[in-house]
Amino acid sequence: MGTLLLGTGNEICGDDGIAAAIIREITKNPLPRDIRITFIGTDPFSVLNQELMDFRRIIVIDGINTGGSCGDSYFIPGEKLMFRERPYSIHDITWLEVLAMAGVLSKTWLFAVETDTLNFGEGLSPVLRGKLSLYAAKLRRLICTF
Repeated sequence: MGTLLLGTGNEICGDDGIAAAIIREITKNPLPRDIRITFIGTDPFSVLNQELMDFRRIIVIDGINTGGSCGDSYFIPGEKLMFRERPYSIHDITWLEVLAMAGVLSKTWLFAVETDTLNFGEGLSPVLRGKLSLYAAKLRRLICTF
């Protein structure tokens, strides 16, 4: 199979809804037939409903906050992503840990957008909202040429 686009985040937490917004934007035009899109929101275990080993690559779309400029975007190989220290609770497991446990990080990439606010409230910050078509175009190029 081709590519799994995996959207994450929470649309009622400001910029954390960037993945859902990018998915809506990118699907305004047809994608190649071998693309499957799944939105897991904040439930990383739901990714296990996919046949992960059958995909050639997995692209996770997510908002991040690394201290960079709001709106910057990154394309990072899964094997270069860092796990964070946290209390060990089933509620603290992220999509990164789930994909690592599934053994698919070597074919996983993160398409990440630097966020501004993760406060409760629907809607993206003006910077991210203004760049949605740019993110969709960039992701489409990555899908079609990668």
